[in-house]
Amino acid sequence: MSLISKPDISRISSELKSIANLIGPGKSYSMLLEGDGSVAAIQLPLAVVMEMVPEQYHKFPGAEYSDETIATICIEKMFDQLDEGMISTPLLSLLSDVPDFYIGEIPPFALDEPIGIPRQLVMDALWAN
Repeated sequence: MSLISKPDISRISSELKSIANLIGPGKSYSMLLEGDGSVAAIQLPLAVVMEMVPEQYHKFPGAEYSDETIATICIEKMFDQLDEGMISTPLLSLLSDVPDFYIGEIPPFALDEPIGIPRQLVMDALWAN
């Protein structure tokens, strides 16, 4: 019989989320990351990501996309951006994990175009179970 029990990951995650909600978003979250935290990633359903992509860059404008397919988005200085209240990432970063099949012609100059990501979407993605 062991006196040491396994940690309850769900409870720990819930408590960390509560603490993060109390201290607020932004640089405070960076203490939970390894490294310098200059780039962080979130995962969102493909349908949500494609809603943020300007329609002129969709291969199939007006198409419906899967909520089950997940895309990872890397956001530079995400926690600093959370502190400022506005989050954006270049179009190229937003599309980096989206299958090419869904993307139409994009002129090279548009790849650096900043795409806004709703703050609450980022917050929800950070604490998704």
